[in-house]
Amino acid sequence: MRQLRLDAGLSQIEAAAATGLTQAKISRLENGRYTPQPEDVKQLARAYQASPQVRQELEQTASDLSESRVYSRIVLQRGAWRMQQQAGRIEKASARVRAFHPTLVPGLLQTPAYARAMFASVGVAGEELERTVQARIDRQALLGADHDFTLLLTEGALRWQVTSPSLMVEQIEHISRSTQLSNVRVGLIPFSRPTGIFVQEGFDLYDAQAVIIGTTTATATITDDADVAVYDQLFSELESLAVYDYAARRELDRIAEDYRLLPNEPVRR
Repeated sequence: MRQLRLDAGLSQIEAAAATGLTQAKISRLENGRYTPQPEDVKQLARAYQASPQVRQELEQTASDLSESRVYSRIVLQRGAWRMQQQAGRIEKASARVRAFHPTLVPGLLQTPAYARAMFASVGVAGEELERTVQARIDRQALLGADHDFTLLLTEGALRWQVTSPSLMVEQIEHISRSTQLSNVRVGLIPFSRPTGIFVQEGFDLYDAQAVIIGTTTATATITDDADVAVYDQLFSELESLAVYDYAARRELDRIAEDYRLLPNEPVRR
């Protein structure tokens, strides 16, 4: 939004006069301290004479980030792949993405096999399953782009054997390779690390504007500044518990080796 305003040759005060928004709100929006409503974006994009395509993308992003709660059954009815595409749009619009998941591998680090097993477990099947898995994997293209990612997971998440030891070895090796990407910081919290923090759910932070929390029955998008600040602080505490780079790869190798010693038995339900 800042670049569009500059391209239009407008100051923040002039943009405020043209749209009816306050200069302070425009400043907070441009500095990532305010999540705009779709109507705000529409007015600004019109004032900046943005192209129809840019306007549509901006309005869609603002809509994706609107505070909401979506029930899992609704997600499945509409098509789980749609939620994955929405997450991808939010990630693309964010300069900084942070994620923590205590019981599963973060989506941006999942292999197709792991993602397929996860979505199948909640009833996604057939062509819908393959489309959803592909939408999740497509999001990972940003891991080599101009974005800043910090992705945290626990040893417990990797000890939860999904389908088979061989699948888990493949998944862990994929995570290990991801630790060497220049714009991705992968952190692992090992069993050996003592902590007094109790985290009830996984969450994803987008800049300092929004947090998305997933539960078994619903996904919530939170944009309230005070609530986002709570998760921002929590992430900082979790970040300090993790190991990174060579230390993380050493822990990952240890866990993968444990799986290599196990027989590949059929999954039990």
